[in-house]
Amino acid sequence: MWKRVISLSIILFAANVCIYANNLAKAKSLYQKGDYVQALPIFKNQYAKNKKNASINHWLGVCLYETGNPTEAIKYLEFADSKDIMSSSYYLAKIYMAGYNFEKAVEMYSRYKYLLTDKKNNVPDNVIEEERIAKLAKPMLDHVEKIVVIDSILVDKNNFFKHYIISPETGKLLSNDELPFESDQFTVGFCEQNNTKLIWAKPDELGTMRLCESSKLIDGNWDTPQYIDDNLTDGGNLNYPFLLQDGMTLYYASNGNGSIGGYDIFYTRKDAESGEFLQPQNLGMPYNSFVDDYMLVLDDKTGYGWWATDRNNIKDKITIYVFKRNEFRTNYNLDESNLVSFAKLTDYKKTWQGNDYTEEANSLEELLEPIAEVSNSKEFVFYVNKNMVYTSANDFISEEAKNTYNEVLLLKNEFKKVQSQLAAKRKEFFVNGANDELKAEILALEEDVEGLRKDIHKTENIVREKELNVLDK
Repeated sequence: MWKRVISLSIILFAANVCIYANNLAKAKSLYQKGDYVQALPIFKNQYAKNKKNASINHWLGVCLYETGNPTEAIKYLEFADSKDIMSSSYYLAKIYMAGYNFEKAVEMYSRYKYLLTDKKNNVPDNVIEEERIAKLAKPMLDHVEKIVVIDSILVDKNNFFKHYIISPETGKLLSNDELPFESDQFTVGFCEQNNTKLIWAKPDELGTMRLCESSKLIDGNWDTPQYIDDNLTDGGNLNYPFLLQDGMTLYYASNGNGSIGGYDIFYTRKDAESGEFLQPQNLGMPYNSFVDDYMLVLDDKTGYGWWATDRNNIKDKITIYVFKRNEFRTNYNLDESNLVSFAKLTDYKKTWQGNDYTEEANSLEELLEPIAEVSNSKEFVFYVNKNMVYTSANDFISEEAKNTYNEVLLLKNEFKKVQSQLAAKRKEFFVNGANDELKAEILALEEDVEGLRKDIHKTENIVREKELNVLDK
């Protein structure tokens, strides 16, 4: 009797072991084919029967990660990693990266590399690149700029920049077919508002996209394009330039060594003495992410900024963010509970922090309506504020403001005159080569241009103050 019971128990145990082994083999086969959806429930069942099996923990964690449940995957992968299952640390690194926990990500990439080398395996290039990005991103999270994003606009990728609503005084963005030079690679060119300088991107002899510029000559033609300083190039392509109205601050996108993924937005300033651009800096978060971010434009007149991003991952579409420009950069405190959300812009309305910008967002397209009505026959274009534009001396209420604006017009005439002189000297430089006297003349004229630009801006602000004082009475 007892022998029969024992024999039956052995048979049932053997059958269960066989079923367990068959199910596990099936799950592993599905796993190896990348069919994580079908493998997941089997591994869950196997885990319930053997929670201390490191391999099952790993397979279950990977299936959860690959089916969109990374947070749930962590505990299984951590257990497997504690038992030195090699690639568990790699998946943990990817999960921490996606969650912007860069410190833990760097730790896990380092551990994965150690485990690989300990087993005499080579470290894949993609792991080295991902670790590099994690190390670059880590300090960015400590310096997330505090901005108010008032709108998010989903548009077609083709000619996306046509949706930027910027004032003429900021300049204009040009597509390939609008450039005066042929370009067989996609670029968005930027032309200053006075139509004297053009910046865009074109490939060099190695096929790498670099920024180049051209100045308009006295005869109305554009000078021979020249590549901008080599120190902007960092092993990648450059594109999407924008020059601030100060004529010194340049923004552009690069997918080189300083990027955390795809194109990142960088900025640099021109050295007043040498005329060369200084070492560029990554603009950081929230502007940049692990995908393409590009074409940042700042409008001094309206106080808005614009940039484009692929971070929402919608086929053939990109997102344009519109934000209120800060006069000075202010970063979030490190103890901010929503810091990661602000860095990723998971919900741009969280940047409103209790304020309501709905009406301002809805009225964006009406913001520059007066500009469309201004024709070339008008005397000038002067913005008293973002909602009021003057085009004639008769528009002024304040006599003081009107008289002071005459000084602005004189300064602008002098500005154009000096810019023409500068363009001529630059042409002479390109045609005849450099000499010390010509270099000195160019630098002096550049200083004069920058000085006049500041004087115009300062005097315009005085005009606004005088006019608004009268209007407010």
